[in-house]
Amino acid sequence: MIRKHHPELSTKVYSGIVLNNVVGGFNPYAVEHTAAMGGKIVWLPTLAAENHLKWEKSSGWAHPASTQKIRPATAVPLFDGDGKLLDSVLDVLDVVAATGMALASGHIHVSETKVIFAEAIKRGVEHLIFTHPEDIVGASLEDARELAQMGAYVEHSLAFFLNGSKFQTRKEEELKAHIDIVGVDRTILCSDLGQVGTFAPIEGFRNGVLACIKLGYSDSQIHEMVATNAANVLGLTR
Repeated sequence: MIRKHHPELSTKVYSGIVLNNVVGGFNPYAVEHTAAMGGKIVWLPTLAAENHLKWEKSSGWAHPASTQKIRPATAVPLFDGDGKLLDSVLDVLDVVAATGMALASGHIHVSETKVIFAEAIKRGVEHLIFTHPEDIVGASLEDARELAQMGAYVEHSLAFFLNGSKFQTRKEEELKAHIDIVGVDRTILCSDLGQVGTFAPIEGFRNGVLACIKLGYSDSQIHEMVATNAANVLGLTR
């Protein structure tokens, strides 16, 4: 819709889909439809991940929610009773592989991400994103390194690091350890901002770039983390 109504924009806008309750969880029809409309990313469950729902009970704060009264999220299952990935999950992985979209881990636990990413690679998925290891997903720096070695890009949400962000859970200085454990070439910085009461995404990116300059990263390294690597994982640089 943005492309249609703003043809003057030189910036290209790409869509994606998040496999929460509102799209039917692991719904291959919805994923195929997203790809047909030019979508580039499939996120595994976020607000409807079992891990997210557990985290929310103990985190002390609620994730941003709709201002309209809607039924609460229920966990979207990943595994059957024997611990094997559900057929619906495998079906979606096959669609992601066939369409060339990127698969992002969302808010599932890091232990679940390793299983799904391994299966995704086996099925031909080429573009993987490990979503914000710094919070919610129970990941350590070593977990991030392991997933990067599997071929995933590690994406960090500036919302968790920036001073003045209402979602800040880490110090800006901690971002360096998260970047250095996998390297600039495997790091993507996103804003994860724009919610009511916090920075707009552009302001967040400006503050994030300033933080990276203070941490000693060069202009070319910062550009790689905020632009080039994201373009690579979206398949825009082929």
